[in-house]
Amino acid sequence: MPANVPPNKQYPDVTQVQDPVVRNALLQFFNQDQDWTQRAARWINTDAISRLLATNIPVPTNSGSVVITFAVAQPDTSYMVALEATWGTTLAVIKTTTAFTVTFGTASPAGAKLSWALLR
Repeated sequence: MPANVPPNKQYPDVTQVQDPVVRNALLQFFNQDQDWTQRAARWINTDAISRLLATNIPVPTNSGSVVITFAVAQPDTSYMVALEATWGTTLAVIKTTTAFTVTFGTASPAGAKLSWALLR
């Protein structure tokens, strides 16, 4: 917490947040000297929508595609999606502001998993 924070400002304990990306973003956020409400609005509108990922998502057997839906809509489709599949296949992506669809060149085998990251 900044040394010059007035005593009436309350800062939450973010050290217990499990996700390391979110935890580090919150730690940086609460270590700023500026008005934290403005910082929160900027963080929600930028960092929260630009650092999304999931690893080892089970893919149903014989799937030709999957749809990944965002909890928070993206402002546009100018994001990049990095993908990794656990089986040999080609991957194609169709993006919208609320989700993206991954199409597989080879249908998913039993036990297939997909990892993805959204980058801006």
